Amino acid sequence: MDVESGYRFGRLALDLVQKLGAKETQCRVHSVVHAFVAHWKEHVRDMLVPLRSAYQSGLETGDFQFASYSAFLSCAFPYFAGIEKSIQELQRDSDSLSNSIRQMKQPLVFRYFRMLQQALHNLDVGGAPGMHLRGEYYDEEESCRIIYR
Repeated sequence: MDVESGYRFGRLALDLVQKLGAKETQCRVHSVVHAFVAHWKEHVRDMLVPLRSAYQSGLETGDFQFASYSAFLSCAFPYFAGIEKSIQELQRDSDSLSNSIRQMKQPLVFRYFRMLQQALHNLDVGGAPGMHLRGEYYDEEESCRIIYR
């Protein structure tokens, strides 16, 4: 894996979007670069503001798919990395953003949000013990039954 070249190409993509004023691709480029490339060279906490900005840009341009990815990752990164926000803050953010994602009709990312919300809920108030994610936000076994019917 050539992290350095990937990072340089990511920075080039960001620079081109800005230089060309390419609003219609801004959300996608920022989403991909900050979700998959930049964190190899920069701290993951530095991805949060650009991801939230990509979400806003996607809302403005109608790129709901990548807006939803950016929104999810702006909540998932702090959860996975244990940075920036308390569990309660992440719960509030994920509740608000998941409602927006549901309204944009992005079912896959909405499902990701529900998993994250259940994990946060379990950490905050305790959840059902066991190997499966199950509770008021998400039930892994039920979800698998629906998918594999």
